[in-house]
Amino acid sequence: MKCLICDHKSPNFRGLSNHVRKAHNMSPKDYYDKYFKKDDEDICQVCSKPTNFINLNVGYRKVCSVSCGQKHLDTRKKIETTNIKKYGKSTPLITKEALNKSHNKNAMDKKRTTMINKYGYVSSFCTMKTQRKVQNTMLERYGSKNPMVCNKNIFAKYNGTRSSWESMLKIALENANVNFKYEYNKDLRYPYYCDFYLSDSDIFVEINGYWMHNTHWFDENSIEDLNTLKEWKKKAKTSTRTQSAINIWTKIDIEKRNCAKSNKLNYVVLWTIEDIQNWIDSNFKIRHDY
Repeated sequence: MKCLICDHKSPNFRGLSNHVRKAHNMSPKDYYDKYFKKDDEDICQVCSKPTNFINLNVGYRKVCSVSCGQKHLDTRKKIETTNIKKYGKSTPLITKEALNKSHNKNAMDKKRTTMINKYGYVSSFCTMKTQRKVQNTMLERYGSKNPMVCNKNIFAKYNGTRSSWESMLKIALENANVNFKYEYNKDLRYPYYCDFYLSDSDIFVEINGYWMHNTHWFDENSIEDLNTLKEWKKKAKTSTRTQSAINIWTKIDIEKRNCAKSNKLNYVVLWTIEDIQNWIDSNFKIRHDY
């Protein structure tokens, strides 16, 4: 390996790393950034956060975390290949008996009847007490009772890397005493990380508010969508972030929707902050957003 600064020859990348440290007082990362780094190479191909540098031979990691690694296209392909070998399908379905049990209408009706008989309402979110609690929490944390006009900077500061929309829904679920799991992927019917899973009502929730999902499902028969895809492909020649966006919008999102549809899941997909607020106002109504 030849040093691009002084032409010194090293036997391998490790030797080159040692050389640039000692001879040029430069870290391997700085050397790589100056001579080899590609545009957006240090950006996670799934969520667009910064990734870590590995070494001169490899460069930067493709993803920023284990969670994003499991969502990456290469990982999904390996999972699909394994599923096909083991089960004969890219997405194995849960047993029919268990699926029927999870969608038992009698059980859901019984739960509603019990809530009405005991408390006079279907869900605690219907009460003024809970509604006031939600408003007070929003006012205390974000300076407004209405999440649609909350200061986004305050939202980001309070919730760290979690998006403001996810935090908004999380607060509403907590104040309504709804049992939920965040970033859930333990159900064979939907082997992806869904943003929220409401265990009592068996609802899988995806928030597609980030630009990589666009604002709607990709439609291969839509001229407008094909034109958008054409523009994205031009940008993707120099941007790995846009490459990821194309994969998410045209493949992964559609794959998730088809999976939910084939398994007849209770599936809620939220595209805007208004969608989230309306779903909260509906008392987290069961939907099938296929």
